[in-house]
Amino acid sequence: PTPLPPPPTPSIFSSSGPPLPPPPHPSPLPPCPFPPPGLQGSLLPLNLTPATWPELEAALPHVRPGGTWRPTFCQPLHRVAVLIPYSDRDWHLRVLLQHLHRLLQKQLLDYSIYVAENIVTSEEFNRGAMFNVGFVEALKDRAFDCVILHDVD
Repeated sequence: PTPLPPPPTPSIFSSSGPPLPPPPHPSPLPPCPFPPPGLQGSLLPLNLTPATWPELEAALPHVRPGGTWRPTFCQPLHRVAVLIPYSDRDWHLRVLLQHLHRLLQKQLLDYSIYVAENIVTSEEFNRGAMFNVGFVEALKDRAFDCVILHDVD
């Protein structure tokens, strides 16, 4: 007998793929409210003076190493990966992260931020390749409901 072909690989561009598996253990937490409270109004005053890396870590004590956060009082409705291609823009990255973390936390998302750094010594920066690398690495960690492609500036 001929073996059956493997099932089609779900596309990131369609929602026709198989559903995500349930969490291994039911969460004792209630679902996060939708829409999350407090989404209206300003997040913070826009601050274009970047914090230092130690200041950022101190300001975001609940962000786990690797840029991951989830609410502790409710079960998030969405798992989100944010991919950021990066090359020699430390100032921009620090400004982005000091605002992006707070924005994502206000939405009560279970999120991880992946910064794909271009380490090739040539002057060419292949943004698309950095997104591809970030996507592959993110999916090695866990499944996501949404992947956001975000520039550092």
